[in-house]
Amino acid sequence: MKWPGGLLVSTLAVVLLAGCGSGRLSHASLVERANAICGDYHARIAKLPLPHDVEAYRVYARRTLPLYRRALVQLAALRPPTADETGYRAWLVEGRTIQRDIVRIVVAARARHLPRLKAAVLRARRDDARAGKLARTLGLGVCARA
Repeated sequence: MKWPGGLLVSTLAVVLLAGCGSGRLSHASLVERANAICGDYHARIAKLPLPHDVEAYRVYARRTLPLYRRALVQLAALRPPTADETGYRAWLVEGRTIQRDIVRIVVAARARHLPRLKAAVLRARRDDARAGKLARTLGLGVCARA
């Protein structure tokens, strides 16, 4: 099939234009969207009763884990501006570390292994503090909340 010259040129232009643009968010849009995701996550976990014993930690962490995973997937889908790329990716790495911490809490609580549970909770708090600093550096105040 032979394409008319004008149609080929306009089709090529549409294809090239579709590939243009980075699809990256502005810094303000990144902050707005990430804080909205974090705000939704915080609102959902605020409904959970705070843990006070080993079994409560197991239940709390088990219920928190899917909410945290969902938020992390949504955050990872955002495309930060180039200037924020390194910091944002570092923050997401910390988020994945916290996700592993939550799994460790579930496993230790399920095994009723108090020393491992305490260590996992302390590690999660330390990692959360580090993630909070990174979030504040990016201007993600809602995400910096513990």
